[in-house]
Amino acid sequence: MINPAPIRADSAAHTAIVRLVELGGTALLKELQAVLSPRYRMDHIFRSAVVCALVDAGLARMEGRYRLQATCAGKNYAGEFLSAPEVENYVPQIVPGRALREHRELDISKYRSAAPIRPGSDEYKNIPSLMGGARKLPSGEVVGS
Repeated sequence: MINPAPIRADSAAHTAIVRLVELGGTALLKELQAVLSPRYRMDHIFRSAVVCALVDAGLARMEGRYRLQATCAGKNYAGEFLSAPEVENYVPQIVPGRALREHRELDISKYRSAAPIRPGSDEYKNIPSLMGGARKLPSGEVVGS
């Protein structure tokens, strides 16, 4: 087994070697570029980040100018990821709705209105206020000017 240290499992080179083995071990560079993110679709970036990484790690070799072929080590390396069992997706359980109490109307007779604390504490209501030069009671009655 090859040491996978030079190729990270989430890298573009890893995606390319797995795709290369899926395509039968040999493929055109354009076929490998199609499965990568747009960042690696420029030729010079693809060659330096993917092709050179695979060739330097001994996982692939160039066949001519535009074709890449997986080596035995590359097939073994990618085969570990291809034969790995697929992880089952977690299906969340639906939480049942909460039980609601029966609707009851508000019983207003239980609630008292606020009563004055001592006699005469409501007299402030009869004090006229100044509104634009005229004194008015809260009822709207105008008291002396």
